[in-house]
Amino acid sequence: MAAQTSPTKAIRRFAFRGTLRGAIILGLLVGIMMGAQGAAYAAAYPDQHSRDLFIVSLKSAPAVGFLAGEIQDASTPASYSIYKSIALTTLIVSVWGLLITTLLFRAKEEDGRM
Repeated sequence: MAAQTSPTKAIRRFAFRGTLRGAIILGLLVGIMMGAQGAAYAAAYPDQHSRDLFIVSLKSAPAVGFLAGEIQDASTPASYSIYKSIALTTLIVSVWGLLITTLLFRAKEEDGRM
C-alpha cells in the first residue's frame, strides 16, 4: 500500500520545485548586480577622502535621497552597494514573488486541486 502524503506537504513540495530555479537565477543576478556596484565604487573612489566627499555630495542632493533612500554610511564598497541596490532589488524580488505565486496557484481552485 502506498503511503499517503498530506496535502500540506504536497503543496510545499510543489511550490519548492516550482520556485527553486527562478530563485537561484534571481539570487545570482542580484549578487552580480551588487558585486558590480561595489567594484565600480571601489574603482571610482579608491581612498577614504574621495569617498567622504562623495557621501557629502549625495547627502546634499535631496532627489537622490528620494530615489534610493537616505544615505547613512557608504564608506565601504559593501555598504555603498547595499545602499545603491536595495530599492531596485526589493522591487524586482517583490514583482517576481507576485508573478511566481500567481503562476503556481492560478486556476487550481477551479480544478479542485486546492
